[in-house]
Amino acid sequence: MSFILFGFKGSGKTYWGRKLAQKWKKVFLDTDELLLEKTGHQTIRELYQAVGEKEFRSLEKQVIGELASVQQAVIAVGGGAVLDPENVALLQKIGQLIYLDVSLETVQKRGVTLVQGPIEEIYRERKPIYESIPARRVKVEDFDGL
Repeated sequence: MSFILFGFKGSGKTYWGRKLAQKWKKVFLDTDELLLEKTGHQTIRELYQAVGEKEFRSLEKQVIGELASVQQAVIAVGGGAVLDPENVALLQKIGQLIYLDVSLETVQKRGVTLVQGPIEEIYRERKPIYESIPARRVKVEDFDGL
């Protein structure tokens, strides 16, 4: 079984994904890293600015689709990937979804910035969507390690 980590930017998806993959002896995959490999861009910000949101989400959906046959992995997906119900349905077929629930205060302390707009507004828009997705929920501030 694979495990898919999702949550807001700055929730620790990549950090904890790597740690869990190592502990559980599974492959670690990060959809943001796969997007950069696919497009040749250096950063997600650069890619997003170069192609715009619509094309970015299309590329993201392609990368998620390519993971359909992956087994025994820990996968971190970008913060916006689960906003698309089709992505959620596919990810549910791939493995167990784990929601890394992070507070706005923690996100702000970590210095997270977004291309799409004000962080507070986007956080408040996404939080109810994240919470509506059937997943195991881990409060990031309560998680002290492996």
